[in-house]
Amino acid sequence: MGYSHPQLPLRFRLIQTLWSVLWFWISAKYATSLLFSSNLKLLSAINSIITLVLGLTLFLLGWMQGRKIELKGIIWLFFFCFSVMLSMVFSPFITEQNFLRAWGTFLANVVIVLSIWSVAQVRFSLSFYFLSAGRSFVFGVICALVVLLITRGFRYTLTVEELRFGDPELLHPNAVGALAGLGFFMTFYLKIFRNRVISVLITILLFFVLILTISKTAILGVLVGSFISLALSNTSGKGWLVALIILAGTVAYGFLGDSLRFAWENYMSSPELIETLSGRTRLWEVLFSLINRRPWLGYGFTTMKDLMLDYMRVIGFNLPTVVHAHNAYIDVLFNSGYLGLFFFCILVLRVLVLVIKMVVKYNRNRLTAFWIGCFTFLLIRSWTEASLDLSTDFLIMMWISFGIEKVIFSPQSNNGYSPVAQLLPSPRRRRAGF
Repeated sequence: MGYSHPQLPLRFRLIQTLWSVLWFWISAKYATSLLFSSNLKLLSAINSIITLVLGLTLFLLGWMQGRKIELKGIIWLFFFCFSVMLSMVFSPFITEQNFLRAWGTFLANVVIVLSIWSVAQVRFSLSFYFLSAGRSFVFGVICALVVLLITRGFRYTLTVEELRFGDPELLHPNAVGALAGLGFFMTFYLKIFRNRVISVLITILLFFVLILTISKTAILGVLVGSFISLALSNTSGKGWLVALIILAGTVAYGFLGDSLRFAWENYMSSPELIETLSGRTRLWEVLFSLINRRPWLGYGFTTMKDLMLDYMRVIGFNLPTVVHAHNAYIDVLFNSGYLGLFFFCILVLRVLVLVIKMVVKYNRNRLTAFWIGCFTFLLIRSWTEASLDLSTDFLIMMWISFGIEKVIFSPQSNNGYSPVAQLLPSPRRRRAGF
């Protein structure tokens, strides 16, 4: 199945191209700090500008299309983004020094979400919406991994921060683990590559990288998400998934068995690391003491980096500062107060309800398995990482949410098939296989 057609209007073809570029950029931009580490402030500004231009262009092109599908989730997204903006407007902690960083990051992420919503309304097939985005995202992940290896070297990436794969300052192992985990779900469930051999090899590669990061939350999220998705979706390919996980795990352990054992034993031998979740609970205690001073509107998006400078000794982190709360809900609470947390929780619960509805309606399909697994992965990560607070995990969640709404609100076409028929066939028509 193709994602473009020579007879499509130029505007449609431009939307298709920019849609692929957008999702490539979402994952590949993680590697830009490795290439331009000498001036990270300038790089951050350039990244925000590129994201704004790309997202705004895609949003406007989608908005100008006629015969759009009405997606109702935008209402709660608006309330959440408005609460974040309100906290920023009334925060005395957004000053001349961090004004551009705070507002640039916020606007860039909001524009990307709006562009996803705008494209989801256009009457493209669900194949285009999910497969094109997934393929481009995985390409971006692979490019980021290649850049990491080229700029840092394989031996270097495994000799820092307890032999974990990544760069603790520029591309943290936890971020690498998140990219690998998301790419794993997209490659296995969405069948984004037509060639089966390539699909299997990339799936094994991504799971192999995931293990090398020793990102405990990401690994747990992939395993639990895979188990739940296959148990509930009743899709075929269960044997393949188990075989892939075992093979990738065996290869990783055989290739770096001593290093992995050393890192794991080092963690398990420290009761303090276990009890404090690697220091996260100490961080949360400090954050809650600050939240109690501004409970309703918070301190403003991205201000944690500036406010935590004086608390690093108390937390015990061997870092200059902390940029997020290592928990999405505490991060939202700190940035946007209880008002922002209220609308954020509604968004998350709404996606959960949508996923459950789709499982009940289409219980024998790979796409529903992807929704279950990927959303479970995001939820598990949200308890120890903050990317669900207007960052990459949030974009993935809203992509899933608008995609499900696209299924619900897409009208039937003249031949009786809805635009989602290619990826969500009726269980009575055929059973999706590997």
